[in-house]
Amino acid sequence: MRLSTLLMTQTKTAGINQYNLAQQSQSEKFNARKNFLSPADNPAGHRELMRLKQAQSLRSQYTLIRDSAKEAMQFQSNTMDSISSNIKNINETIISGMNQVGTSDEQRNTYAQQLTNFKNQMLSQVNRQDNSGEYIFSGDKSNVVPYQLVAGKLEYQGGEAKSQQIDQYHSTVVNVTGKDILTSVGNDDVFTLLDKAINALKVPTDNASQATRDAQRTALDESKNELDKFNKNISLSMAKIGLQLEEVDALNQRDKQITDITNERITEVQFLDPLKGFQELMNIKTALLYAYSNYSLMKDVNILNYVK
Repeated sequence: MRLSTLLMTQTKTAGINQYNLAQQSQSEKFNARKNFLSPADNPAGHRELMRLKQAQSLRSQYTLIRDSAKEAMQFQSNTMDSISSNIKNINETIISGMNQVGTSDEQRNTYAQQLTNFKNQMLSQVNRQDNSGEYIFSGDKSNVVPYQLVAGKLEYQGGEAKSQQIDQYHSTVVNVTGKDILTSVGNDDVFTLLDKAINALKVPTDNASQATRDAQRTALDESKNELDKFNKNISLSMAKIGLQLEEVDALNQRDKQITDITNERITEVQFLDPLKGFQELMNIKTALLYAYSNYSLMKDVNILNYVK
């Protein structure tokens, strides 16, 4: 079998060129501290990196959604707490008005005015807007004022409770509506009951019959008892929001752990370990020197001796 000097030279030169390219590529990776600089360097690694980053981006989007929902629910919860305090003040005022039945029309009118003030305050609370201008108790119609005057009566005009996707596999109701907290099973609402109490307090009883006084006391007592139920509605709604906030916090904690693990894997896939990269570079340099040495030796040796 005969081997030409030309063929051997071409083979050795090709090897040297290959090592030169490998050294250049490894030097660039080492300087950039990356395992690969283009998808062609490591197709499998590039695909994994893209998959990890896409999953990370999706988790980030859901985290932003949950954080926004959490802020809205906390805002609602704080407002409901204020409404609950308002109802307690209303009931105390009604009780004071009941104690004045038949004794002082003037004092009862003062209590009626106080209830009117509390009513206006509650209307302001339930029609409250968040920082983006959305009505927090209008449900999925957040651009609509929840309680509006309709034929002289305050009525709920908002929508239903809003459900939101807070994870790739989870959705939850992220708010309660004004109707949920201020309307009873029998469709009585806080404002109707307040009007009933206010009107009852305005009826003169200083010189009225016992029947008139009893009717006024009964109207006030019924209003108070019904108003007590709304605080139970609010407590239940706040408890529901509490559970939803726990769910959001649990998902945030889970995603944080997954994100930390994913970031570690992204670092492993994308970024070059300096020591490992340096060792690989030295190995290529050694192989290149060996190839050059081999090539030089070949030029000085007779091709027939080389075959032998």
